[in-house]
Amino acid sequence: MLFFAIVLSVFICPLNMSKEGELMEVGLDWQVALKLAVSAFSAMLGLWGVLTTTGVRRVLLSIPACILILILLLAFPSALSGFSPSALPATLINLSYVAFIATCLAYLKEKTFFYAIVLGTLAACGFAWILYFLMPEFGVFKEFLGSVTVERLGGHAHPNSVGRTAAIGLLASAALWRDRRISTPIAFWLVLAFSVTIAFTISRTVIGGTGIALAALFMDRLKTRAGIQWMMLGGFVGLLALFLLIASGNEGDTIAKLAGSVSKTGDSTELTTGTGRVAIWAEAIRLISEKPITGYGFGAAQALMLDFSQSTHNMFLHAAMVAGVVAGALMICLALWLVNVAFAGEFRPISALAIFVLISGLFEDTVLETFPGPATLSFFVCCLCPLRRHENAQDTIVDSDEDDDLPLEEDHDYDRPRQPR
Repeated sequence: MLFFAIVLSVFICPLNMSKEGELMEVGLDWQVALKLAVSAFSAMLGLWGVLTTTGVRRVLLSIPACILILILLLAFPSALSGFSPSALPATLINLSYVAFIATCLAYLKEKTFFYAIVLGTLAACGFAWILYFLMPEFGVFKEFLGSVTVERLGGHAHPNSVGRTAAIGLLASAALWRDRRISTPIAFWLVLAFSVTIAFTISRTVIGGTGIALAALFMDRLKTRAGIQWMMLGGFVGLLALFLLIASGNEGDTIAKLAGSVSKTGDSTELTTGTGRVAIWAEAIRLISEKPITGYGFGAAQALMLDFSQSTHNMFLHAAMVAGVVAGALMICLALWLVNVAFAGEFRPISALAIFVLISGLFEDTVLETFPGPATLSFFVCCLCPLRRHENAQDTIVDSDEDDDLPLEEDHDYDRPRQPR
């Protein structure tokens, strides 16, 4: 049941179908009813884990889990103020998902979690493509940037959300292939499908974050002789291209053209403002300064920032908007924990996820969604999974002291990544 709850959460919770020109809002419709049903199912499983499993309770008493829970507890005063009708349910739902993820990590192996992530993200991306081709009024998201209209893949949710979903599915597929859990042909088609989805969402944050996370995932392969040779070849080609560019004498115009090709509108100045994010962040800071202690609660940005994409586009500002500046400071602490997981974590796929969540969170409301989707679930996993593995290692040491005849591989309840030949 935990496996299917993860799949349903990844597929259903980000669901936000809307026609062109409709604003984001949370009301009781069929989509919200589905999300509430999946969230209630996951909450019951999480409560069952807390009541019956010592390991779950132990993880929930760890420092990262306590920080997560404290951020959500700080959101209760603003949730009870009634500013947004979705604030209180969203707070309770996020709290329940912290317990749910702790329960999943206690009973499921990491590879099983990644299987569930791949199935859920594949279903979400497939649904987005169905809407894109068959119901373009839902599937095509038209973004108006000045005099240019950019058509992006949406349907299942906002294009940025669809892009994050595809990126997490791609990272999970690559992690399973790296550890030889899926065959190369299956991994190829999965990565291709997720890559095309990311490209059509036109989310530069997702593209950049995915590339860096993939590099972190295969860092051990890059340290081999073949990896070093490929990096040296790439560096040589880059230096040669730079030399030719400078020798041509038109490096300024060429760089401007390249920057324009990366931007959505063709204007290179769009990159320096993050497609308006500087103005969005300034407005979010202004709103937070008016209620720095309690914040506004979940869903407030959708009403307060109508002219600014209805979101803060930053995980720290989002936490401060929801629960005050103290919550924003606590989110910075969790970001530092993600950095630690990224560079010192012993399980490389989780480290790659941590890097992606951190990069995405700098430019998007990646975590603490109203209904936790794959990005928020990955954030919870990155905070709790390294601790669970540490607890398992401690248990293994105790067991080996009691019975030295047991082989080391059988003491662990998780699978180590296979070493490349």
